[in-house]
Amino acid sequence: RLYDKTGSLVQWWKQESIDRYNAQTRCFVQQFDNYTLFDDGVTVVK
Repeated sequence: RLYDKTGSLVQWWKQESIDRYNAQTRCFVQQFDNYTLFDDGVTVVK
């Protein structure tokens, strides 16, 4: 999203798209913040 098709650093997403992407990213991170691997009680931390 930060680079165009030629690899140049250009912001080509609309601000609305960036905001929605960031909101979805936060949601995803919150969902998996307390994800437990296997069943040994070990919690993955960020």
